[in-house]
This record gives sequence, structure tokens and C-alpha cells, in this order.
Amino acid sequence: MDEVDDEIIRIANDACSYLESQIEMLRSVTSCDEAESIMQDVSSYLFPQINCTTLFTHLVRCVKINKTNGDSDCITHAKRFSYPPSVHEPGRMNTLDAPTFYASNEIETSLLETDIKEGDEFYAGIWAMKDNSGMLSYPCIPYDILCELSAYGDVKALAMKNCIDRFPCIRRMTDLIGKVFSIPHEEKSPLAENKYIYYLSGAIAHSILNQQKATKDGIYQTEAIIYPSVKMLGSIYNLAIRPHFVEQHMTLLYVVKGKLNEGQISYSFDYVGFNENDTIIWKQMRKRIKGLKITKISDESGTHSPLPNETIRFDGKDYTIPMFESYAYGQLNNQNSPLKEIKSDKDDNIDILDPTWLRKWEENTEQYLVLVCDSKTEIQLRITINSFFSTDGVKIENVFAQ
Repeated sequence: MDEVDDEIIRIANDACSYLESQIEMLRSVTSCDEAESIMQDVSSYLFPQINCTTLFTHLVRCVKINKTNGDSDCITHAKRFSYPPSVHEPGRMNTLDAPTFYASNEIETSLLETDIKEGDEFYAGIWAMKDNSGMLSYPCIPYDILCELSAYGDVKALAMKNCIDRFPCIRRMTDLIGKVFSIPHEEKSPLAENKYIYYLSGAIAHSILNQQKATKDGIYQTEAIIYPSVKMLGSIYNLAIRPHFVEQHMTLLYVVKGKLNEGQISYSFDYVGFNENDTIIWKQMRKRIKGLKITKISDESGTHSPLPNETIRFDGKDYTIPMFESYAYGQLNNQNSPLKEIKSDKDDNIDILDPTWLRKWEENTEQYLVLVCDSKTEIQLRITINSFFSTDGVKIENVFAQ
């Protein structure tokens, strides 16, 4: 073991002792002034920089929408979906007046972390690296979770584990920091009722993200902290990224305006905002039926003729379908219509973190529909769908992205 290794061990051990003492002090904190004193002290502490280069192809940042009468053009500005320009209270990974770019590698995690409730509308911004390069990341995930993720084949988790496995003291330090980052703010805990935990966690993050280290190859700095998701602990992780790195090396590809469905963690989208020179151009996602062919019309007595010159409801909308025999079908939502149900084999789930969905969305697709008239009658159709983005009739609410 050389002198460099000895120095790393000494610094890491000192950092562990320092953190444990600050955690113990936090237990007796009873006011914001006392918590701020701890925050100031920890913010200036020099933690050993333990970095691994991590490549995230795409990241997502979800934001709530807060309806207001002011700033009607706010959601046409790309900056509205980046880090906040200012903060006035400590957060899990930021101190007072020091914003941080929060992101995740999964949209479900970002939705939960943002406390978006079922039925709420939200914006999901998809970010990518400008030059496809990685970022210097500081792994702060509890070691048992890191081992579990690695065992499940998470390549990034395995790289982080290998990064900290060299020295037990480093593993102990990152495990301790990861556990501080994992403490829920809204629940009771031994740490001063958890009321002031952000003063400590935000200060640790601020110190790690803002200190620089000089090497023979120049000066380098931690760009991001990878930390566990409190809402999905044990499966997914989040990132806190330096604003300067976001400005220099990341770009907002597009924003999706969606709604968190009730009763489940799923979501639907109606609008996509494309980033054109930091201006968001909003378009509505639309579908139209281009062609239709009857493949089967039957009941117990044989062939059944459809009703003419009516409409059917498809994908949440009413359509009049021109047919080669000039027939159309009764409205599904009409009490007098013989149609009782539409069954579809098409799965419209979209992975918005994969930008190829934009191209696939606009492709013509064939889909089979079964129109159920009654328990004895089914009409089977093969339908060609054209999906496209349109600026016609797009009306986005005047909202602030918070």
C-alpha cells in the first residue's frame, strides 16, 4: 500500500467520524438557526472525491404544474424545465440559494419523487448529453442496495460498486452518506423528527458538487451525485447534477405534457413540446383512420350487416369510417347503437425515454378491432391507423413549471 492509498484511507476515516458527529448533533437540533449552523459547517467540509464515469443516454425530469394568471408564455421556455433559477429553502440535495438539477433514469421514479398525485397533470422533460460523454459521478447508494442492484445485472450499479470496493473505509463512508440521502423527509425518524434532515443532506451534496481537485492532468470536479430514490428504495436511483454541467453538456430534447392516471402508476400523453433553440414548440398527438377492411362479420345465424352512415368510437374519439361498401357503424356511446364494446390488440404504451418512439408514433400501423354488438354478434375489422403531430387547435394552459 503506497502513500496515496494511506492518505485516502485517512481522509475517508476522518470523513466517517465527522459525519457521525454531525448526525449526532442533528438529533438535538430544535431550531432552524441551529440547523443552518450545521449546514454551513458541512457545506465547507472537504469530503474525499470518489468518482466513477457514468453514461446515461437519457434522463427525465418531471415537474408539477401550478395554474396561475401570470407569465403566460412560461411553458414555451426550455429553462422552465431545467433546474429552478433560485431556491429559498434546503432540499434533499441542495442548500439555501443553491439550486440543483434533479433527474432520474425512470419516469415512474421522477413522478413519485415530485409528489405528483393521481389525476394530476405534469410535464416530463427528456434530457440527453450533447456529446454522448459520461459524467463524473459520486456514488452514494447504501451498500446493501448497491449489491442487490449489481446482482440483478445493473451495469451502472456494478461499476459504482467496483469503484468503492477498493477500500472498506470508502465503502463505509458512501454507505453512510447514502443512508442520510435516503431518510424520508415527511416521516418520523430519530433525526430531530426528520424536520431538519435536508439541512444535513443538502449540505453534504453541496460540498461534494462544489469542491475541485487538482491532479497532474488538470482540475476536475464531481458533476453528479447518484443517490437512492426514497419512494422506490431498493430498485431505482436518482441524480443531482451541477447546474453548470447541465448548461454545458446537456440538452432538453422534448417535453411531454401528461396526466397521472387514477388508481395506478401509469400515465397518458396528449401533447409534445419540441425544443427548437430553447423555445418549446407544442404539438398535439393525433390519430386518424386511413383505411378499414372487414375481416369477419358473424353471429349464430350467419352473416350480419352493419348499420350505414354511423360512427364508432376509437381511441377515445368518434370516427365516421368510409368503407368500400359505403357502410359505417353505430356510435359506441349511443344508447341506440347495437355496438356494446370494442376490443383492441394494439398496445399504445410509449417509452418516452427512447426518442425512437417519435418516429414509430408517426408510422402507419395495422390494428385488429372486434366490435361486439351483443353476446352473439362480433364484427372483426382490420384498420390502418396514421398517427401524427399537429399544431392545429393546440391550446396549452398558462402554467408555471415548479
